[in-house]
Amino acid sequence: MPRSNSQSALFDGTPLSRANVYDRLRDLVVRGELAPSTRLTEPMVAERLGISRTPARQAMHRLQLEGLLVPDGGGERPRVAVAPLDADEATEVYRTTGMLESASARAVTGLPTGQRQRLAESMAAFDEAFRKEAAKSRPDPTRLFANHHGFHHALVQACASAVTRMLLTTLFPRRARYEWFHGPLARTAGQSFTDTYREHDAIVEAVASGTATQVERAVRHNWDEAAERLAAAIRFDAAHRE
Repeated sequence: MPRSNSQSALFDGTPLSRANVYDRLRDLVVRGELAPSTRLTEPMVAERLGISRTPARQAMHRLQLEGLLVPDGGGERPRVAVAPLDADEATEVYRTTGMLESASARAVTGLPTGQRQRLAESMAAFDEAFRKEAAKSRPDPTRLFANHHGFHHALVQACASAVTRMLLTTLFPRRARYEWFHGPLARTAGQSFTDTYREHDAIVEAVASGTATQVERAVRHNWDEAAERLAAAIRFDAAHRE
């Protein structure tokens, strides 16, 4: 599991503008540079980042609304902590993503033939890059995430309505966090990406030439199975840390 040996990745003394405090904090949580259960206080964030308490408070509040930070004690200076990895939440986030993405994927059959073929080729290219990175002895998590996200994002952009894209965007921070942890956790639990590759192949084939029902089922199956694999990896990791 990605973990930071210290808080220096966040508190490096580099002043941040009001506009990017939230983005910086969110990225560090999502990418595991601030480990699950790391405690943060508003004065700590404000002082160490060289900003006032107002942007620190606003950024931390937004991250709480997104579920990336959780309350960790009250008192005069309320504390928060980076949300722990939770198998049940991961399952819900992945399955909800699957429901939204798979329903919208049905629209692929309404695309012109040429556009549909280009979409299938684009998704296959992202998947091939994902496989090449995953095959390395030390995969780069940034590249893994970018290519896996690219695979699904291409389908969403081609097929989903504005409302569905908005809902998926709302889910994205939590899903992205679990995706960043998924690769290392899977390796720890002795899992491989073999099933993922097979599921992606089925999606690409359905996008290229399948019916609306086949596309929907292939996408939904991928997310549901990924949810089970991720939950198992989280539980395995938690059991071996006790």
